[in-house]
Amino acid sequence: MEDNNKKEESLQDSRKAELEDEFGPEAFEDEPEEELDLAEQDMAAAAAPAKSSKLPWFLFAASVVAIGVLLVTGPQWNGGGMKGDAATVNGQKITKDELYQVMVKQAGEAALDNLITEKLINQEADKKKVQITDQDIEGELKDIKAQFPDDAAFNDALTQNKLTLDSLKEQIRTQVKVNKIFEGQMDLSDAKQKEYFDKNKDRYGQPEQIEVSHILVAKKEDADKLLADLKGGADFAKAAKEKSTDPGSKDNGGSLGFVAKNQGLDPAFEEAAFKLGKGEMSGVVQSSFGYHIIKVTDKKAAVVANYDEKKGQVKKDMVSEEVNTKAGEWLQKLKTDAKIVKL
Repeated sequence: MEDNNKKEESLQDSRKAELEDEFGPEAFEDEPEEELDLAEQDMAAAAAPAKSSKLPWFLFAASVVAIGVLLVTGPQWNGGGMKGDAATVNGQKITKDELYQVMVKQAGEAALDNLITEKLINQEADKKKVQITDQDIEGELKDIKAQFPDDAAFNDALTQNKLTLDSLKEQIRTQVKVNKIFEGQMDLSDAKQKEYFDKNKDRYGQPEQIEVSHILVAKKEDADKLLADLKGGADFAKAAKEKSTDPGSKDNGGSLGFVAKNQGLDPAFEEAAFKLGKGEMSGVVQSSFGYHIIKVTDKKAAVVANYDEKKGQVKKDMVSEEVNTKAGEWLQKLKTDAKIVKL
């Protein structure tokens, strides 16, 4: 069905944009660290509406971090001073000093600012006696990995951004420090958590879902004939592959997978589909795209969120929201109050 194709394409584009926003190259281009973008990501809205996660706001491309290191270490670069050569081109030398000067011009100021930001966070964490454990790091890493379909996709994102697992963990450590600093300043009593849960209950539950297939044709007489054939014992999946005009589902036997209400389905199609029981087939249903025969193969009942089961996630969400809202102002104050001298 064309409408469902648009829905799926929209979801895919959204997911791709979300990953690129937080893990793609543009996340590292002139990103002001003050913003501390910790926007919640819903990577599987239909399958798990309450699931949310984040990627560290401070992920910098490895090359930028390397430039920042050069700015700090200066003449001690590579243990051999700035003397010597970095490369030769047809016998003509490029000195380490030339390379250093170019790197500084290209991204030196931004990289140095990033390092200053990290240093300020570390100092504040020390002042607040924040303790970070390996479990803290692994927990955040698990949340990040959960946003990718598999380990291969996660590893591809690391490679794309010139990060290793160890360097990612170090950056996660900084994120956890920020979270714990804010957590220590918040009212996270059970009453406050319950209040937050009640205001956001829909995000922690799961709507009713159906696993639905369909056959779409342009003419009612064709749909009527198909319906008669199906009632006579014809195979639904085979008929969809041979007769359906929906390119997005016909090769899958007409399957649209699990869907919930209000996900972009044609209203007439949605109304008819959700009236069917498991294993039931509709009559001919007219939508804005043509004539459908719909079959529901499975159903998932709506799940009402339970506070006691979601308490851990509620606390994380409260802290993330607080950081996302207030960290920019907090970091700017740290900079204003600090004595920063760029040499």
